[in-house]
Amino acid sequence: MGENLSKIMSEIKKGVAEMIDEERIENLVKNYYEKGENFYVKAGFDPTAPDLHLGHSVVLQKMAFLQKHGAIVQFLIGHSSSFLYPKNLNPKPILDTKNYHPSCHSRKSVSF
Repeated sequence: MGENLSKIMSEIKKGVAEMIDEERIENLVKNYYEKGENFYVKAGFDPTAPDLHLGHSVVLQKMAFLQKHGAIVQFLIGHSSSFLYPKNLNPKPILDTKNYHPSCHSRKSVSF
């Protein structure tokens, strides 16, 4: 398991600028292989635009990799926070409820 764990951790760290509590992540993966214990990974996106963009694929690929190594992935789609962006901080208009739900559905279809 030691060599495999090193390879898995190396892949998890690939493309990562900073990893907080690396030892804990290593233990979670190790416990999956040794004891069959799963762990949770969550990522959230707000539907402030109609589609996901290429930058989101980095997170989705990392989540898919972790899923292969014991993670139970939870993909969270924001709700009310998508209505709260101040117009002066966000160049995109605040979505009204009519446009909000199609954005959620678009993310669901891309990510699953």
